[in-house]
Amino acid sequence: MAENVVIGPMLTASGFRSWYWACRATHLVAVPAGFWAAVAAAMPGAYGGLAEMPGRVKGNKLTTRLAAASEEELAATAGAVVYQTADLASIACKRVVFGTNPDFIVSTKAGRSQKYGLAHPLNFDAVVNALRECCGDLVQQP
Repeated sequence: MAENVVIGPMLTASGFRSWYWACRATHLVAVPAGFWAAVAAAMPGAYGGLAEMPGRVKGNKLTTRLAAASEEELAATAGAVVYQTADLASIACKRVVFGTNPDFIVSTKAGRSQKYGLAHPLNFDAVVNALRECCGDLVQQP
């Protein structure tokens, strides 16, 4: 299995919250990316492109930091949601209607689930493959 995979931005709360996922052998950690990353993800190409948006710079720095972070550092990140791989039942990956964000639903063995939307729908296949490398058979695609 691959280690140190970073995926994002992922969106929740109808796009008002953005996250990056840091995948490790024993954890999947959703780290909040902040308001500007959500705005940048929601408006690709707007205002001359994402490179000009504050969220793009922050997202790149966050991605670099998450890729280098240890499992303990990820778990200690303020606002992070930590999913222990052993406690996960599945990660369902659903490509939805054109023009909307694909769903990634993280379900635990305790029966809780959280839906995240992939900010860049064209990256769906690459994200599913990266998740499979990191989380193996937990990743399900109907």
